[in-house]
Amino acid sequence: MKIGTHSGPFHADDVFACAALLAAFPGGEQDHEIVRTRDATILASCDAVVDVGGEYDPTRLRLDHHQGSFKRSYPNGIKLSSFGLVWELVGEKVCGGQAAAALVCNRLVMPIDASDNGQPLGEGGTSRFEGVHAQTLSALIGGFNPPWTASPTLATFDACFLRALDFARDILANFVGEAQAEGGDALQVEVAKATRLSHTTMVLRRYAPVMNLLSECDPVVERVIFQAPDGSWMVQAIPVAPGSFTCRRPLPQAWAGLRDADFVAKTRVVDAIFAHKELFICGARSREGAIALAKLAENDGWECE
Repeated sequence: MKIGTHSGPFHADDVFACAALLAAFPGGEQDHEIVRTRDATILASCDAVVDVGGEYDPTRLRLDHHQGSFKRSYPNGIKLSSFGLVWELVGEKVCGGQAAAALVCNRLVMPIDASDNGQPLGEGGTSRFEGVHAQTLSALIGGFNPPWTASPTLATFDACFLRALDFARDILANFVGEAQAEGGDALQVEVAKATRLSHTTMVLRRYAPVMNLLSECDPVVERVIFQAPDGSWMVQAIPVAPGSFTCRRPLPQAWAGLRDADFVAKTRVVDAIFAHKELFICGARSREGAIALAKLAENDGWECE
């Protein structure tokens, strides 16, 4: 596949649009060519053209969004950029299904589309902390551009684009893999097969990222227990909403930041390891220890007083 995009400075939308096309049409590096130019004659020879050319025709893979006639948006109001236009066409193929493709769209494609179209996702576009702003994926991709102080040539921009493209391909593959794991019914199966210690606490058969699912679909569960990769056992509080840092019911305040002997003394759980100071997770060395901590958490730690 010969993919055309614009020359000069690049952004996350054109980089990820190319990454998505390469994921949809895999092959050796010799099978693909990225052409960065604004020459209409050269672009006409490409199999796909993204973010340049002033034309939107998905049947011919002409996927620009800068022309005045282009008015497409998602139902939520976010305007599509070149990444979104490519993902519409190849997302299901890349992910192997509609559900996973939709997750990647929500988590990766839409934020990049919004950024490229100047639509801030934060409330009012302001930061909670003066002078501190989130480092978005769009900003990270933009950081691959050479500094203006170096008086870069178009060839320099092209070389930097390829570095950013490698980075983007890895990120896209990670998002796809995560979405494939969550997009089917695998998480629902893990929740269904979990052991209920009480109406507010469940023990998972193995670790699975069920926190967001439970925050959306189960208004009762407050915490889950699972085994960590190092063999220890964790008790984690459920967030009030997907992606939130606020828990439905945090761990007991008296546990905040305690570790090892101090945590054991406070809880009387002999293999207790730690409690995070933000009170969303704590751990023990055994399943029994984690269950004991969870039962204490259900009662706000009263047994340890």
